Amino acid sequence: MNFWVHLILAILFTVYFGFRFVKDKYLYELLFVIWIPSTLLTYLSRNATFTLCLGLFQIVMFILVIYFMFRRRGDRRMKTLQMLSEMAADKLPNNEELENPQKTEKEIDE
Repeated sequence: MNFWVHLILAILFTVYFGFRFVKDKYLYELLFVIWIPSTLLTYLSRNATFTLCLGLFQIVMFILVIYFMFRRRGDRRMKTLQMLSEMAADKLPNNEELENPQKTEKEIDE
């Protein structure tokens, strides 16, 4: 990829994920903010050791991003289930209704 295209895309995506991290506070978005600019380091040196270390770093970042993305999805499901259970608990009859099950005609009409 052309260096300038890579640089522009890296800046755009870093700003985007930085904004999303400030708004949402998900860890994988912060990892993207670190990972994306690190891809520009490939232009610094052609040293095999440097390239290998950078490649290992990229793989670790990829694994961490995938892990935290799926972990976030599970957290969101748990929050949804909690919210649904709270909504269902609100619709259950309270203690007064259980103790006095007979309703007046006015309550039935409403």
